[in-house]
Amino acid sequence: MTFNFVVVYFFGVKAMVYLIGGTLLALGAHPVAGHFVAEHYMFHKGYETYSYYGILNCLTFNVGYHNEHHDFPAVPGCNLPKLREIARDYYDTLPHHDSWVKVLYDFVMDPDIGPYARVKRKHRDTAKKEREESDNPKVSSGVLENGNIHKPHDA
Repeated sequence: MTFNFVVVYFFGVKAMVYLIGGTLLALGAHPVAGHFVAEHYMFHKGYETYSYYGILNCLTFNVGYHNEHHDFPAVPGCNLPKLREIARDYYDTLPHHDSWVKVLYDFVMDPDIGPYARVKRKHRDTAKKEREESDNPKVSSGVLENGNIHKPHDA
């Protein structure tokens, strides 16, 4: 609210309308906007990001193949479906979305999913100390170690 007040005070209402309008146009209530929510909010505990395997990938240059993209960022988007096909045993075990419309609906209607449903990463020194104190040598989800994120399927 402080930021909004400062913008309106120093730049006027038009500037605030511009910022809100830009946000709504970029992340509005249309199906393709579901990709941002689907990729960055925690729908299943312990999983930081998800892929989308629906028909809209043909319109969005396969942006829905999010896990594949993060695992192999040098692979062009046009080849991400082939990558998933090759590594089907790996990617089929991960939670994914089939509808960006359902993602948006769940984001608004499900009380467990919302703006605060994000994985909180820990500093690697804190994570290392916690692992040393724990009897379990496996890395918990969403913890950074040596610059890499370890997910449950990595353990």
